[in-house]
Amino acid sequence: MPDRALQLLEQAWGLQQAAELTHADRFYAEALDFELPLEPKQFALQQRGLIALLQKDLPRAKEQLEAALALGASADLLNLWGSLLRDQGELELARQAFEQALVLAPLSAVIHHNLGNLFCRFEDWAEALLHLLKACEIQPESGYFETRFFQLLKQLLYSDKCMWLYQWIFSGPLQTHNSPLLAFVRGSLHRRLGEPEKALPFHQMALQARPDDGDFYTGYQSLFLFLPDLSDQERFEPFRQWGQTQEAAVQPMTPALNRQDPQRRLRVGYVSGDLNLHSLSCLLLGLFQAHQTRDFFWVIYANSWQEDEFTRRFQQAVQLWRNCADLSDQALAEQIQADQIDILVDLSGHTLGHRLQVFARKPAPIQISGLGFGWTSGLSRMDYLFSDAWIVPPEREDCYSEALLTLSHLFHWTPPYTLVGLPLQDLPCLDSDQIVLGSGNEGLKLNETLIETWAEILKQLPQAQLALKFRGLEDPHQREHLQSRFARMGIGPERLILQGKTAHQEHVAWYGSLDLALDPFPYNGGVSTLETLWMGVPVISLAAGTRAGVSLLNTLGHPELLAQSQSEYIAKALALAQDPLRLVAYRQTLRQTLLASPICDSRAYAREIENAYRHVWQRWCDQIKA
Repeated sequence: MPDRALQLLEQAWGLQQAAELTHADRFYAEALDFELPLEPKQFALQQRGLIALLQKDLPRAKEQLEAALALGASADLLNLWGSLLRDQGELELARQAFEQALVLAPLSAVIHHNLGNLFCRFEDWAEALLHLLKACEIQPESGYFETRFFQLLKQLLYSDKCMWLYQWIFSGPLQTHNSPLLAFVRGSLHRRLGEPEKALPFHQMALQARPDDGDFYTGYQSLFLFLPDLSDQERFEPFRQWGQTQEAAVQPMTPALNRQDPQRRLRVGYVSGDLNLHSLSCLLLGLFQAHQTRDFFWVIYANSWQEDEFTRRFQQAVQLWRNCADLSDQALAEQIQADQIDILVDLSGHTLGHRLQVFARKPAPIQISGLGFGWTSGLSRMDYLFSDAWIVPPEREDCYSEALLTLSHLFHWTPPYTLVGLPLQDLPCLDSDQIVLGSGNEGLKLNETLIETWAEILKQLPQAQLALKFRGLEDPHQREHLQSRFARMGIGPERLILQGKTAHQEHVAWYGSLDLALDPFPYNGGVSTLETLWMGVPVISLAAGTRAGVSLLNTLGHPELLAQSQSEYIAKALALAQDPLRLVAYRQTLRQTLLASPICDSRAYAREIENAYRHVWQRWCDQIKA
């Protein structure tokens, strides 16, 4: 081979490695003007094809790769050819090319990865998972392949394929396959189906293998809100442990001593990943719109790129909107400090999209949680937690890592305009010998103790049916799974009315088909309870666990719907289900009672929150001066 040709190939490869693709392609082209031996010629053609692929020039890529293939096939070349065919939309031909490449290189993680992604396009989830898992096994040190495998598992977990994944993971080819990732997914599947007791050992197994994995700890930690029969101390402990671990990993930022004037206009920042079409919007939008701007400058740090009509309303309600979805925890903390935020407020708690690791860095003088998630953050650097006397009774105060800011009521709700004109329905039991009990809460709240309790109510009310509606029940396999859980408690499928996800307005209207609603425990309903009450349906709630029902029903002025024990929960449900006159009275009055209650008074709620901000700022100024 001529020396000049070799020199051109070496220069081209160097430029390609430096991402100077256009220059590299020109040098490869010059080298091909020489009479080259087969191997370097094929190499130059293959690299020109790869560069064209990267530059999205598919016709040129096809020309170069076809010329390279004419000189003989290799695994790498067939992999590139498959990628080209995939990008051209010729998916079946792409599959054949990738499979031919695997024959030549069966232990290529890249080819398995490409084939797994292609099977996703075919919606052949079993083959996709097997190939992506194989890529992980071949290169376990590569986080890239595991991340893609994990992404697909989570996509299926939170989709209508959840039940398929459940059956495939537990009875398919992976049933004996052990890895921390699959242990986490097995636990997540059990949790999603309302089986937290079965989920716990899997999450413990995953966390034991990877104690520093944030996703694994969140999965483990969240279970404690759903597990029945725990003491308060047991339910809170994982959150405190998490907080201690996070704070040990980072140093608090040097405080910016903002101007210590108790009366000046305060800069308040809210951090959330849910300011869009989310249940949180109905809890907080009215507050934001009622905030006054004379004494406060409002900032939102939005941890999501998803924007919709609700997002725009939040944007209009504040003076400064920052999207922080792409910022690291440290970068966001530095931005907050640069914005001279006086009070930083967390709206997510331990839910998807939270940024509590930012709060662990203490970028603001005062930090508060509790709005949107009334549980402890576990962080000692979270100064305060908004709550009320019902959610945090005196015996629970020591469980919280934060000092309490006790409001007259924690929950605020603004009914969306789509619900304002939704007509009340007549009480169903008046036109039938049947009575319909029900819940529209997510299926992950349906633990074994709860199902046993509901089954006992049905046994003592032979004329009753239980209606359940949540995402996932549109899948016949998930319906059968839930029916089998009730069957083990002696309740046949004819006693159950099951319905899956629908549009929001239709979902809320569905509550009107109930005579009486049953609140799940230990994780109570929040927005679901408010929507049920809006449709004139009373809700029996157990004063335990998250205690949202205690707060809502006391604020509404209906403590008679609260039970202090499971036996009282059953007794209250039985008594009310057999008292149609009381049910009619609730149907006629609950909506107006809710609308006239402090829960729906945005202006008063905003003033109380703002007074709390002013109070803690005054306290901070006094401490600094002291």
